[in-house]
Amino acid sequence: MVFKIYIYLYSIFFLVNLKLNAQIVYCGLTPLSTANCSVGAIGSNISISPGAGTNQNLSFDFDSFSKINGGITQYGASIIKIKTVNNTALTCNWTLKMYVSSTPPLTTWDALTNYGAGSGLLPPLTLIQVRVTNGCSTPQNAGVWQTFSAAAGTPIPIIDNATLLAAGALGACSGGVLGNPAETNGAGSYLTNYTSFTFNVDYKIILGGFTYRPGLYTLKIEYCLSER
Repeated sequence: MVFKIYIYLYSIFFLVNLKLNAQIVYCGLTPLSTANCSVGAIGSNISISPGAGTNQNLSFDFDSFSKINGGITQYGASIIKIKTVNNTALTCNWTLKMYVSSTPPLTTWDALTNYGAGSGLLPPLTLIQVRVTNGCSTPQNAGVWQTFSAAAGTPIPIIDNATLLAAGALGACSGGVLGNPAETNGAGSYLTNYTSFTFNVDYKIILGGFTYRPGLYTLKIEYCLSER
């Protein structure tokens, strides 16, 4: 007698596509006012790379079980470059923050389209994790994964030092100490002091199961340079 065992394989299509748009904004000051930092021909500015201009589109495609359970991390996906120029009083003092932006109800990613008639939750803002580093470890919580608040509008500060702290000379870290927690926020440029005025941003999303409704979603993260 011969026994035959038939194994049927069923493929399940499950796709959550999350598109992240990273943008540079000036918080109403373009590029910065003349109160503390000079505008001038070689004035203060902020840029983001890789990607053209001041916008950057990133895509997270959850199209396999390993990605859904293990997550997707994009290392160094955004590089923020700062150049600030002192005014005549030498009091240029700036802050750098990041915000997450979405349409009402302001707690979830914006749905562009849904796949099929399946059910599930909309991805919350807290799904995206960010980590900011630079060569001198000057950002607040440098190297630590952080999440945004449950509702849009609350920033994650990168540099928010109330006390003016000038950058170290010739690319050195402030005070000559790597990891100085005081947050360099004085005049300077990524061109001459790359380690203090350049910020590398990692992004991470972990679905951790089939909680969310399959579809295409988008979210905007804004990097805001302003004077204190």
